[in-house]
Amino acid sequence: MTTTTMRWLLLCITLAALVALAVVPAFAAAAPPDGTRIAFTYYLGGNWQIRVIKAVGSGQTRLTNNPAYDWGTAWSPDGSKIAFWSLRDGNYEIYVMNADGTNQTRLTNNPANDRQPAWSPFPPALYFAQTFAEPGRDELSLVGPEV
Repeated sequence: MTTTTMRWLLLCITLAALVALAVVPAFAAAAPPDGTRIAFTYYLGGNWQIRVIKAVGSGQTRLTNNPAYDWGTAWSPDGSKIAFWSLRDGNYEIYVMNADGTNQTRLTNNPANDRQPAWSPFPPALYFAQTFAEPGRDELSLVGPEV
């Protein structure tokens, strides 16, 4: 088994064990390409926030801290940023932050609910889903390489 395969296996086992033990009431977990950390959405005290933990199950750190819900995690291809969506501006918008939680920046600002970000390494871009008020109007959008 390769080192990368072993890392991913350890990552999956660690997250499954933490969730099964209710240590981490979490969802929307994602790992960076190096597999050393897990970013996830965590529910505590009536609010959803973004946290990161080492793949071995230690060193949990809260990355977001605001009264609005922050959901979902998507690591950039180089592991330096995490994209997520948040209700902090009244409707779901896409945000990106450094992997340590600093520099939280809103990327979208429109009446649609922007959610479920996913990075593409080639070309570098961040894709996300948009849901509009009109029934059946869902779109896939992207933010370009300046992210």
